[in-house]
Amino acid sequence: MVTLPGQSVAFFDETEEEVSVRVRVNFAAMRRWALQYALHAKILSPESLAEQVREDIRAAMEKYAE
Repeated sequence: MVTLPGQSVAFFDETEEEVSVRVRVNFAAMRRWALQYALHAKILSPESLAEQVREDIRAAMEKYAE
């Protein structure tokens, strides 16, 4: 695990294709970040944030389901 000095971020389980990152951030800011990078990132926890992002994606899909 690599932890950046003075930061609330840690990188682990890094492979050629993916990396896991643990961060301590504001819930709303992380929600928006996750939506912005939804094609490339997945929220693993907390489950409440993952569920909120799923609901946001469903709502966005409904706008384009015509």
